[in-house]
Amino acid sequence: MCSAISRLNQSWDEADEEGRVVEVGLGNCRGMTELPASVSRLQALQKLDLNDCWALTSLPPGLGGCVGLQKLELDGCSGL
Repeated sequence: MCSAISRLNQSWDEADEEGRVVEVGLGNCRGMTELPASVSRLQALQKLDLNDCWALTSLPPGLGGCVGLQKLELDGCSGL
């Protein structure tokens, strides 16, 4: 798992209570096979960068709950 994800999982819930998480950059996490479902709880999320996450095979179904999401970057995600 990408080290960025393990750090983010610890702080997403707390930070999003105040709507502070507007951008998540996980680009180049080449060993990440799945995005944590907890990303779907980030209601203020506007940009999600997953570029070059080669091993990523799916996105959480609840990602549609991020109603503010304006930009989803998936270049180089050959596993999707």
